[in-house]
Amino acid sequence: MATNDEMTAVFAASVLPKVIALRELELGKKQLQRIVESIGQDIRKYTDLIPPETSRKAKGMAAAIGLDLRSKGWHEQPRFDPGRRTFHFEHVITVKDAIHQCRECNSTSDVVDILRRLRVAWILKSENDELTRRGFVEDRPPNAYELVGIELVD
Repeated sequence: MATNDEMTAVFAASVLPKVIALRELELGKKQLQRIVESIGQDIRKYTDLIPPETSRKAKGMAAAIGLDLRSKGWHEQPRFDPGRRTFHFEHVITVKDAIHQCRECNSTSDVVDILRRLRVAWILKSENDELTRRGFVEDRPPNAYELVGIELVD
């Protein structure tokens, strides 16, 4: 099985040519949008492979039903949370912020560094609702979780 480092390198190698294209090609609006969306999809798929953290509240609720969220990914959620009503799989560093950071990269190793810093977490829907209510959806200060009372553990 491929190592985490190998998978990170694969995704970084996929992102960098798109970043270079954004800088070097004269792109129409739709072309630009599709490349940026593609970078975002690469980031989302990459984060499906990293171990999630959990909020203290989500961990407690999961434990009450005998569930270890640290071993679960977004694609598995319908099996333990029908309708995705209780838990929310969250990018701690938003995909938008990760795309922005990647757009500054000049090498695959630069992209690898960004991918390695990405974090995902299981939080409760109510915690996500509070992030949204406070306007911390795509643009989020580094202390947003603290500001809304979300404590990440694990």
